[in-house]
This record gives sequence, C-alpha cells and structure tokens, in this order.
Amino acid sequence: MESKRISTSSIIIGLVVIALITYGIISYTSSDSILEKEGSIMMIDDKMMQDNGMIMEKPTDAVVMQHREVIMQKEATMKNDTVVMKEAEMMKKDSMIVKAGSYMNYDAAKVTLAAETDKAVLFFHAPWCPTCRAADAEFLKMVNSIPTGVTIFKVDYDSSTELKKKYGVTTQHTFVQVDARGGMMNSWRSSTTVADIVAKIK
Repeated sequence: MESKRISTSSIIIGLVVIALITYGIISYTSSDSILEKEGSIMMIDDKMMQDNGMIMEKPTDAVVMQHREVIMQKEATMKNDTVVMKEAEMMKKDSMIVKAGSYMNYDAAKVTLAAETDKAVLFFHAPWCPTCRAADAEFLKMVNSIPTGVTIFKVDYDSSTELKKKYGVTTQHTFVQVDARGGMMNSWRSSTTVADIVAKIK
C-alpha cells in the first residue's frame, strides 16, 4: 500500500512539475510573441509617423506658399488702395480748384466736373489772335476775381476741330457755356474781361 501511495504521489508531483514547466514554456513563448507583436506594431507606428511626416511636409509647403500668396495679395491691395486714395485726393484737390473759380487749360473731365454743380465756360483761344492774347493776359491777371463756382477753360482753337464742330464755333475768341452733359447753354464772342463773361453766364 505504501509503495502505491508513493507511486501515486510521485505521479501527481510529476504531473504538477510537467504542468508548471508546460505553463512556463507557454508563457515564455506567448510573451516572446507579444513582444514580437508589440515590436512589429511599434515598427509600424514608427513607419506611419515617418510616412505622416513625409505627408505633412507637402501640406506645410503648400500652406507656406498659400500664406505667401495671401501676403502678396494684401500688399498689392494696399498698393492699389494707396493709389486709389492718392487719385481721390487729387480729384478732391482738382474739384476744389474748380469750385474756387479759376482759369485753366481745357480738360474734358474737369469741364464735366465743373459743369455738374457750377458754371463752365470754354474760351476758344488762338495764339495768333491779338484780341485772344489780350483776353488771355487779362484772365491770368484777374484770376482771383473769377467768382467761386465759375471756371473758364482755355481751348486751343487751331487743334480742337471736334469741339468747334460740336458747338458751331467758326471763329476764334468765341465763348461757349456748357452743361455737365457737354450741351451748349450759351455762346458769345469777344469778351475781354471777367466781369463781361460773368454777366453773360446763364
């Protein structure tokens, strides 16, 4: 009986030892497998991060380029705004000159501006005409006496063929008052003083 007990105990102990050894082997193998898997995962993660880094480089370059374009557009806009502001200031100054009462060379845009709210008179002047030269000298001398809102525009009689045709001007030293649309309001000849022009303006 005792030998049977010893043998049964030995068998049980042997089975336990075998079980422990088997468990250890399985655990070791499993841990190696897990480590290998984790290593593979880490390698994959590293590769993905590298790939993502490579992928991210392109958008970064694109964003930089886009940012540069935006800056360039803003600079261009600022330049355009500056130009527009300068033009507006010049127009404002021109309009102030026109409204202050003046004598100046013919300019279609200024004529329109003057005639919109004030009085615009075209003076068909020829440098070879003695009475034209006398009137020109008088207007320059008495420019400060031209009333506010009256502008006299000196037109070159010899070269302004279209204007002469439009207003029926056939001789130098002719004056034509025009409206904002360029229509003739009044026409006369031979004024030599500012007072005479003002008296004939409608």
